[in-house]
Amino acid sequence: MYLVFGQDRSNYQQAIFSILSLLPQLHDNDEVVVITDSCDRFEILNTKIRIIKISNETLEAWKGNYGNFFRIKIMAMLHVAKDTNNKSILYLDADTFLFGNFQNLRVHLENGYNIMHTNEGKLSASKSKSQKPMWKSLKGKTVENIVITDSLCMWNAGVIGISKAHIDALDIALKLCDTISKTDIKPRLIEQLSVSIALSHLGGIQSAENDIGHYWGNKPMWNEKIEDVFLDNYFKNLTIEDLTQTIKTIDFKEIPIHIKSRDTKLRLQKLVSYIFKDRKVEFIKKRE
Repeated sequence: MYLVFGQDRSNYQQAIFSILSLLPQLHDNDEVVVITDSCDRFEILNTKIRIIKISNETLEAWKGNYGNFFRIKIMAMLHVAKDTNNKSILYLDADTFLFGNFQNLRVHLENGYNIMHTNEGKLSASKSKSQKPMWKSLKGKTVENIVITDSLCMWNAGVIGISKAHIDALDIALKLCDTISKTDIKPRLIEQLSVSIALSHLGGIQSAENDIGHYWGNKPMWNEKIEDVFLDNYFKNLTIEDLTQTIKTIDFKEIPIHIKSRDTKLRLQKLVSYIFKDRKVEFIKKRE
């Protein structure tokens, strides 16, 4: 399932690209569900997906009493869980793509394991400026009957897979999200932390990073690549089947998944060199 809303065109391009990367490996009984406020932007996939139209009023209500924007993701997953009779659910952020074997993820879910994208390490040992205050605020406390110990890991929520055996994890995650929102923790990572706690509490979490790429740290270069693919589709008048085959031939190692924010010069060099390809670009060194 995907959740895409708002006016940013790149989000829709990313989601369509992600779905196209999945389609060749899906089974007949798999279903792709997209929750969106802009159904017309997915017309190209209208026979391949099921669209759930969501209103701006509902999206606003899903933020909850504390106005947490990222709480919307948990609410969307709960909506789909009820709508699909509590089957296993695999949520993907728009800025993802399948480069590995989807069967690996399917087997995890069928065997009762839950999935998130990447283990970012123990919260207690994190040196991140955003995660250190989270640990300071929560260490040793009991939140929704779950003790926060130093073994808790923060997982990246670009991919969230909930096995049907643990579908109640979404209710737990929502309660955790609302309870933690009452603290002084910044809202940006509360949803991700809440899902990490809930799924860790219910059993082990399997990583999706060996099969799904998540380029949240390098969107400019990936957006350029995706636009190239879609423009080729437009001019060549390719079918969806042709387009999925084209995506399968892409060398996903060609573009970095993530460039650290501190490497600003490297980010600019790689972005400009990719856009201009063989053109010589001379960078002006930062003044002393």
